[in-house]
Amino acid sequence: MGKVLQIRVSASTPFPEEVQRQWPRLSALAWPQGEPQSPSVPALARALYDQYRFGGADPIWKTLADSLATMHQAHRELDDALAEWQPQEANQASDRLEDSLNEMERLAAAAE
Repeated sequence: MGKVLQIRVSASTPFPEEVQRQWPRLSALAWPQGEPQSPSVPALARALYDQYRFGGADPIWKTLADSLATMHQAHRELDDALAEWQPQEANQASDRLEDSLNEMERLAAAAE
């Protein structure tokens, strides 16, 4: 790595509108006041976990608790892999993160 140019391994959400389309119920739970201008998958994971920890009085959080733990772990593994410049591990963690969000969306739909 140079003094001016830095090399990074990163993850991004190239089409933020897909977050709402893919996980509408989770987006509503994560951002009850309305979603941010450019939501990302990591932002959704963080917001869901924060809502659960700090404001999770709604019964849906009990339904999602196990999946939330899985999602949070996958999100942490993604962050760790990116920090350690491990793109293959980051890719696997991103798959687990999206799988856990898909499962949570399914559970939220079933609870309606």
